[in-house]
Amino acid sequence: MKKLFMLVGLPASGKSTCAEILTKTEGALIVSSDAIREELLGNVNDQTKNEEIFKEVENRILYGLKNNNVIYDATNINYKRRMEFLLKIKNAKKIAILIATSYEECLERNSKRKRKVPEDVIKRMYYNLDVPQTYEGFDEIRIYFNTDKYYSILDLLKKLSKIPQDNPHHTLTIGKHCGKTAILLNDDMSIVGLLHDIGKAETKTFINAKGEETRIAHYYNHENVSAYMSLFYTDRRNTEKQLEIANLIRWHMLLHKELSEKTIKKYKKMFGEETWKKLNLLYEADIQAK
Repeated sequence: MKKLFMLVGLPASGKSTCAEILTKTEGALIVSSDAIREELLGNVNDQTKNEEIFKEVENRILYGLKNNNVIYDATNINYKRRMEFLLKIKNAKKIAILIATSYEECLERNSKRKRKVPEDVIKRMYYNLDVPQTYEGFDEIRIYFNTDKYYSILDLLKKLSKIPQDNPHHTLTIGKHCGKTAILLNDDMSIVGLLHDIGKAETKTFINAKGEETRIAHYYNHENVSAYMSLFYTDRRNTEKQLEIANLIRWHMLLHKELSEKTIKKYKKMFGEETWKKLNLLYEADIQAK
């Protein structure tokens, strides 16, 4: 059976380097969205015809899989787009490879590249990156940590404990709220509570969705940032557990919304009953730990 390796990662995270290695170890073809953009539009930074570009990317992948293993080299940050594409792959093993490089390191590496991606583009992707999960249709998920930096939960929480939330929904600082949420959960879930809001410091803004200045803070997409950050603070020897923690964090704001029975049924089917129960436990602890 042929293999599809879908790379997932921010610009300058190291995806292309990983792709080059895979060509040697797996004998795979590389299909790169950047290369096709350059080929068809004459400018790798031209974002005017994204749908056409990704349609061509998909066609080349599907054709390539007839006789070869294929590497899909693109950022691939959105879970819905990944799911839609994976449905088209019928006779290949589908493997996600997440290149885990911190946002700060990506910015630093990007600044040293000849072709630089605008910082606001990298930031937008960072705020919207979904850590891949098997329910999307992957047969296997690998995480490659492209960093030498040391990450300390203790140091992080000390920093976050000094940052007020400036929001009427919370009275505690970010760090103290995370700590209290962890205490309210059982041993298996406590790490999720401890890390569920760690992206708030980076996403904190006093500008609302309409672009207006406000007196209270907003934390748009903090769940995505927290989920991605959690990978650097959990046991890298246990990918399955890392993915579970990231998934619960990514979706922990879901139950804060009013959901229809149809929507609840959809998510229960996607996640599974056990994950849905854990999301409810996290929601209850999150509410109590104000």
